[in-house]
Amino acid sequence: MEQSEINKCNSAMLTLIGGPLTMMKILHGGKDHMSEDYIKAMANSLTVDNLKFHESWDWMIPLWSKVRFKLSPSQIIPAITCIDENRLQDLFILLSNIIKNHENN
Repeated sequence: MEQSEINKCNSAMLTLIGGPLTMMKILHGGKDHMSEDYIKAMANSLTVDNLKFHESWDWMIPLWSKVRFKLSPSQIIPAITCIDENRLQDLFILLSNIIKNHENN
């Protein structure tokens, strides 16, 4: 997958999760050393180049938690297999394709 396609998919995933502030709260909320203002500043500094759904389970798992109950059996079984086998890139591609198909319908 080319970087431009990765960026597009990462952006769609960020939108699906609820936006930059929601993602930063998921990743950093509840950490005593991080103030709400600091988390907001981190969210404001997010760009397409530093979205990490394709390379970090910390980013992917909250997305997975949000979408898993919306998937059909034919979609969820391959996704669970990717998780069980620690294949983050494959899960990213699978969910990217599901999101693209959903956007086109």
